[in-house]
Amino acid sequence: MEARHRINEQIRLPHVQVVTEHGELLGVCTVEEGIALARRSGMDLVEVGPDVQPPICRIMDYGKFLYEQKKKRRTWPWPPPATGMANGSD
Repeated sequence: MEARHRINEQIRLPHVQVVTEHGELLGVCTVEEGIALARRSGMDLVEVGPDVQPPICRIMDYGKFLYEQKKKRRTWPWPPPATGMANGSD
């Protein structure tokens, strides 16, 4: 079953820790400020760490994130492609 994340206005908390799309911790701010920062970048504010106080939210392209997660699940059971020649000859 796919885990769903709270995004943008679905986050109903007064304060959150905000992490940029590059992994930089901006610190604690209100959800409204976090959403405004995300929208200025053309992205979403996504709750990724709901079990800590205050929860951790990351600025990211949520649609792209879901696509990459689906792609990983689709290719997960298979081994990575082998490098070099199959029979070892040149």
